[in-house]
Amino acid sequence: MKTTCVFATIVLATTLMMTASCNGDKKPAAKESSPAQAASGEQGASSGRMAWMNIDTVKAHYEVFKKQQEAFERKAKAMEADLESSARKFQKDYADFMQKAQSGGFTSQAEGEAAQKRLEQMQQTFERQKETRSEELLKEQESFNKEIKGRLDAFLEEYNKEKKYDYIFSYSEGVSQIMYKNKALDITWDVINGMNKSYGQPIGATDKK
Repeated sequence: MKTTCVFATIVLATTLMMTASCNGDKKPAAKESSPAQAASGEQGASSGRMAWMNIDTVKAHYEVFKKQQEAFERKAKAMEADLESSARKFQKDYADFMQKAQSGGFTSQAEGEAAQKRLEQMQQTFERQKETRSEELLKEQESFNKEIKGRLDAFLEEYNKEKKYDYIFSYSEGVSQIMYKNKALDITWDVINGMNKSYGQPIGATDKK
């Protein structure tokens, strides 16, 4: 019995399309792929500057996400193993029951009815167990996704204080939010380096160096 379908794919931010327009003073770690400063018009006016990040690359390199994804996968496999063990036990007991019923192995009707009731209770327990474990995983996943979104929102707000983009979009293969992308505006590695540098700090913490 396969139960991995209950473990929804962990998504960092395929659904996150960032819009950020702030100002300030944080600069992330090196290996930047950010664009050269563009002319921004009069002070304070919207410049129409946009940037994009490859969210698949962020997921592949952001350490917090990678570690939590591995933890989720371990939990999902453990849950699957437990459920499969329960399912095998139920199938064995059901096969024994059918064999007895067909061969007249029950000494009385009451004994057969009691065995059938026990099987029904086992099935109900298994279904409740599967539902409960699945809900626990999904709630934990939702909580983590919310935390990751908070981390990304906080980082981009600080990051954009210096960069002053009007829009920052997310891009993923097959799930693009933009029709045209200028490679010079790719801030993917800025995001990865900056978030990895602040790994372990509370959401919203800033580097005062």
